[in-house]
Amino acid sequence: MSEGDAADRPPPSRIPAAWLLLHEVLFGLLFVTVLVSLAVAGTPDPASMFFFGSFLLLQCLLVLFFFQRPTPTRWRLRLLLYPLLINVVYLRIPQVVAALGLDLQDSTLLQIDRLLIGGDLSVRLEPFVSPHRTELLSGAYLFYILYFGVSQLLYLLDEIELATRFYIGLFTVFAVGFAGYIFVPAQGPYLAFPHLYAVPLVGGALYRFMAAVVRLGGIRVDVFPSLHCAVPAFILAFDFIHKRRRFWICLAPCLLLLFSTLYLRYHYFIDLLGGLFLAAIALALAERWRLGGRLAKSDLAT
Repeated sequence: MSEGDAADRPPPSRIPAAWLLLHEVLFGLLFVTVLVSLAVAGTPDPASMFFFGSFLLLQCLLVLFFFQRPTPTRWRLRLLLYPLLINVVYLRIPQVVAALGLDLQDSTLLQIDRLLIGGDLSVRLEPFVSPHRTELLSGAYLFYILYFGVSQLLYLLDEIELATRFYIGLFTVFAVGFAGYIFVPAQGPYLAFPHLYAVPLVGGALYRFMAAVVRLGGIRVDVFPSLHCAVPAFILAFDFIHKRRRFWICLAPCLLLLFSTLYLRYHYFIDLLGGLFLAAIALALAERWRLGGRLAKSDLAT
């Protein structure tokens, strides 16, 4: 039998048929919670119910597709669903928040900051504002897109157990983060409290491009917890454990990225704390996952 045939043969029937990965469970719970919340809302949103019901069905079908004939290719397709899914879910969140009639929580988040550090940290950064720093930190903010996208691809093509742990942790972050966006909606300091700032942010072409990306691609309820903090923090910590050279290459840009979320006035300090806590929990849970006892490594040989 050839190596390719061996890689594609189905594993034994000992695989539990109902077994799900953690991020699949969490996204499923999120979809069910949204569907139930919309169903009992005073003004239900049929379009959102259709979307989230379809997402839940798609999840189930893909898991069944994998278990019908488990192969490395199908396993990776199962993982690949979530990078595609999150973009559609993300863009639908404002409609869900509106349908549920949830109030913005910016005042609450700012009050928490005042209790923790005595005020809005982005206001305290005003003395450091300059066009050059704004330009640099705009680039750091955009580094999120590069780091997030490239890391997904590199780990997807890596050894299958490592890829699975990475995807479990990363999309656990997104499942919990999206729940925060829906049930703790907030706009961020730059939109909710523009009167607090005496010094405007001024930069060059990079700043204008970054601001346009945020303006056109943002949903204006995506503040708590900060996924711009949680996602790179999780990837950076995962790289530290498994890809140390990549960690050192990306450490400085990631630290600037985290700082940029405050400097550019997109997040409250509590958002960053929530993001870091979420990243730490997701990392701990992802690192506990192993193929052994669930799928034999030989069954899904890369």
